[in-house]
Amino acid sequence: MPRVKQASKQKRTTKAAAVKKSAVVTVGGLLPVYPNNQTNSVSALLSIALDGSYTHMYASGTRRHINGALKAGATMEEIMEVLKLCVAQGVQACNLGVPILAEEIAAVSKAVARP
Repeated sequence: MPRVKQASKQKRTTKAAAVKKSAVVTVGGLLPVYPNNQTNSVSALLSIALDGSYTHMYASGTRRHINGALKAGATMEEIMEVLKLCVAQGVQACNLGVPILAEEIAAVSKAVARP
């Protein structure tokens, strides 16, 4: 019986060591940042996209992640491409939402106009 407990304890310590090695820090609590790795700039660019999206629009977070992306080695061109995608996403949402809004306004106007 002691052997089983010992193997179980060894698994836990190995697992804990693997977790410590893999995700050192998280960006915004979501994206892992790995030491000395190119994915740090990609993680920062993804964070910019999340904070800059039309549904979130978190200016101070976007600013913080732009600074982080630059420090991680991202170029201005990469950051601008991410921001352009955020704008395109917002325009597409308006293109889909405005006609629906117009239909609903027309339906409400008809309902109100009827005596």
